[in-house]
Amino acid sequence: MKRWFILALGLALVFFGLYLLLSRKPADQGMSEAIWPAMAADSVREIEIRLPANRYVLYREGKAWFVHSGESEYPSQAKADPAKIAALLELLALNKPQRVLPPSARQADVTYGLDQPRFRIAVSAEAGKDKPAEKAELALGLLSPSGDAVFAANSRKPGTVFLLAAGWARQIDHPADYYFDTRVLSASEDGVTRVRSLGSSGPSWEIARKDGGFFFVLPESAKDKPVAGSEVKLLIHDLIGLKAKPLPEGVQAQGQPWLRFEVWSSGPAPEVVEIFGEEPLPGMVLARASWQPVFLALERASLDRVAKSGFDLEGRKVLNLDTGKVQIFRIVAGDQSVRLEKTQDGWLDAASGKLLRGIDMALWRLTNVKFEAGVAAALPKTAVPAMTCEILEKTGTSLVVLRFFTDSDQQAGLCWLEADNSGAYYPVSDQLLKDLQGLFPLKK
Repeated sequence: MKRWFILALGLALVFFGLYLLLSRKPADQGMSEAIWPAMAADSVREIEIRLPANRYVLYREGKAWFVHSGESEYPSQAKADPAKIAALLELLALNKPQRVLPPSARQADVTYGLDQPRFRIAVSAEAGKDKPAEKAELALGLLSPSGDAVFAANSRKPGTVFLLAAGWARQIDHPADYYFDTRVLSASEDGVTRVRSLGSSGPSWEIARKDGGFFFVLPESAKDKPVAGSEVKLLIHDLIGLKAKPLPEGVQAQGQPWLRFEVWSSGPAPEVVEIFGEEPLPGMVLARASWQPVFLALERASLDRVAKSGFDLEGRKVLNLDTGKVQIFRIVAGDQSVRLEKTQDGWLDAASGKLLRGIDMALWRLTNVKFEAGVAAALPKTAVPAMTCEILEKTGTSLVVLRFFTDSDQQAGLCWLEADNSGAYYPVSDQLLKDLQGLFPLKK
């Protein structure tokens, strides 16, 4: 009995579903269909957009998109952002109407504002292998009385009126510069293989990728020296991340660029960015890039991040030290000396038997000390010995000897540092010297 009841219930549900399917109104059928034919971005040749205040065209040449506007406040031709164009085509293809009014139910165009549409979009696609060239146009009129929909007409279905979500108008109502490609360089960060910086007098530095890192090509004095990994990574990130604003057509530079970058990624020719002295807008500088055919405005703050010298790109670490090997730390200042040995409890002053704190931090700071200006091949006569630090292994084998010098003629806040009698004297911050002098219980 129970099985017969379940079977009867199932048949009733099937018949009820068939009834709903066969009894749907024609207007409902259109609601499940998109109002626009799917067009892949690489098949679209041109998109014409007419807004209440202006008209412009997005068009493709090869794989590059451009935006062309006849308005005086925008350049007449500039590269467009392909991601925004793909988003526009996806919006047209995937969004479905809320309601469909068939020709039999529609009133005069003026009722819907379609006699003089507020917005028009016309998309032209190229012919494919088995597909003819096609063009589709969408027109948007007035908002519905409830304000939650906008009336629309589609050239693909003449005579039919669609009601689209009111947000459609906001998503389409963009000026021409909305589609402007703000990038200054098209390369990816990982794809950069070589960078050259040129000032007004010529090349200032050049670096190239090799063996998993970057090395100097120029200047000649630094050739084949490694570039600091963190510095070059940040520089490339800031270069690729440069964003620009378009400037009106006819803007020209008055002189030669004072800074130029050449960036190689793929192919033999580099992308070029030139920066000029003019300020076309407050807080902006004039620029030109091979990626864009128009003059650009760059934020001065972003320019400051990429205007690096070769010195800025050097690692500038004075020494590399494996602190795990350090077991003995000896310091000499004048006629006083202290010998510290590493124990399970910490660093022990061999003479007093006291434990001293902060030695591990001091060692870490020593291994990360950087020179702040050019390296000198000889000490000036005004330099005076201030402190000597020797770092040793457990066996007593010396790992490094460091010598600090103060200098009355040195820039304030700096002192000299030499490692292992190398004859190279590095100007470093004197804060570490002061901290070491205060750390150890030396008599004055």
